[in-house]
Amino acid sequence: MKASKPYTAAKFILVQKYFIYIIAFSTIINGCDFSDIELDKVQGPTIDNTFAVNIGNIKYTVDELVESLEDETLEVVEGDDLFLSFVYRDTSLFDDIDEFVKISDVFNEDSFAPFDTDIPPSGSASIVAIPTESFEFEFNPDKGEQIDSTFFKGGTLQYVLTSDFDVQIDYVFTLNDIRELNDDPIVFVRTLAAGASSDSQSLPLDGLKNVSRRVDSVNIFNVTLDLVFHIPAGKSIGASDEIKIELEFLESEFSAIFGNFGTDPVEVQRDSIEISAFDEFNEGGLVFNDPSITIDFVNAFGVELGVSLDGIKSVDSNESEIILSGEVIDNLQFVEAPDETQLGQTIASTLTIDKLNSNVDELLNSTPQKIIFDVTATPNPPGSDNLNNYLFDSSYLEIRTSIEIPLDFRMNGFSKDFDLSIAGSDLEDADSLTINIQVLNEIPFDGVLDLSFKDSEGNELYRLAEIGLIESPETFSGDRIAEPMMSTSAIKLDSEGIEAFLLTSDIVATMNIFTIGNESGDFVKIFSDYKLEIFLTAEGKVSVDL
Repeated sequence: MKASKPYTAAKFILVQKYFIYIIAFSTIINGCDFSDIELDKVQGPTIDNTFAVNIGNIKYTVDELVESLEDETLEVVEGDDLFLSFVYRDTSLFDDIDEFVKISDVFNEDSFAPFDTDIPPSGSASIVAIPTESFEFEFNPDKGEQIDSTFFKGGTLQYVLTSDFDVQIDYVFTLNDIRELNDDPIVFVRTLAAGASSDSQSLPLDGLKNVSRRVDSVNIFNVTLDLVFHIPAGKSIGASDEIKIELEFLESEFSAIFGNFGTDPVEVQRDSIEISAFDEFNEGGLVFNDPSITIDFVNAFGVELGVSLDGIKSVDSNESEIILSGEVIDNLQFVEAPDETQLGQTIASTLTIDKLNSNVDELLNSTPQKIIFDVTATPNPPGSDNLNNYLFDSSYLEIRTSIEIPLDFRMNGFSKDFDLSIAGSDLEDADSLTINIQVLNEIPFDGVLDLSFKDSEGNELYRLAEIGLIESPETFSGDRIAEPMMSTSAIKLDSEGIEAFLLTSDIVATMNIFTIGNESGDFVKIFSDYKLEIFLTAEGKVSVDL
């Protein structure tokens, strides 16, 4: 059975009208002289029946605009007044203490001759004590930073004592500046047997500390050697004979280092934030009024830092770059640090990059695909008054970055498609067809509507371009919209359009919109409760001559 058509009721009305007309006509015939009637001139009335079909309605809300961005990293922040901002956040951690101070294996050696003159053989054995001999050894980081004290958590301390003397030597090797945590020095009490040329010892560094002092450009720590020679009868001693000491720190690991770490720049961040939310606006001339980047530095290093931001840049889909410039990079940005009274604590510093101190609006208005953060930090920058630096093995610099984009912007073009199915709207008897459009708009956008009639296979049969005027409500200086704006349009289809409509399965409605006042550089604000509604109906007419 053939499905009933939307205007079947209308046909029924027409049949009723036909019936009434026939009755009236019969009455006329019965009451008149039939011979007086010229039948060839009798003409029945034309009856018009009008009907409407709902094509569909479009409700475009700000929530849908946000959801369409399809960016999982995007955070939408709604203010108390429902004003919206887009926020991208990223956190990076710098904890490579070797970038501030790196101490590789340290090797020291020194030698001395205990006797000023030769000692000839004697008829009796003797014991000779040599006054304490002091040595200054170096303990230098790879880049020569000043070290006051170092607390070890791993590694090995090793020494070798070599002797030219073929006699027994009792010795005390005291590492005055290599100490237990209770401040007692490390002491080796050893005997080098006659006939032995060397003696060596090693011990783990874990739990020890090294106290040093700065002499010119090197870090010095002190060791002493006390010697007692057991010289047998008939044994001579040469004045040129030497004692040599070799002392090494191997594979050292540190739990804490105190000193002054110099001013060599350190790369503390190499990161990027992907921004895909605005890909569909690439051709829309999107310009934000007041974007900003906020960087929070949480510093657990006992080192004040001067941060350089000239490595921040945006990169678009064509690999074109815009580098951050402006006042914010003219000088190092100061990052505070905990001092020696705040061991183990963190100090936070906040830096804001906005259009008043940089070209950040240019970076973000280029619809970038990503923002690259290549940030270096200089220890003890100019103006720093804390030159007593320290770090622990657990020290870190946490960098919390947020890109905030308030939806206060202008845009010179943006398109959005909506599919409307009209399958089943059987209007094959229509003599005329009008598309009625009603727009109820709360968003400060102007624009027009395009309609594309498509068959079941997606082929375009007919197009109505730039119809259905979308008008912005009145707004003042970016304030909230007070009342929505209503606009209406009626488009009468020509015969080609009617024919296409009757074969149409779907209508694609395309909004082509731009922000109000865009040409004069005005910005508009977007609030979360804004919406734009479009109602579409088709009004048809069937004419029947009776």
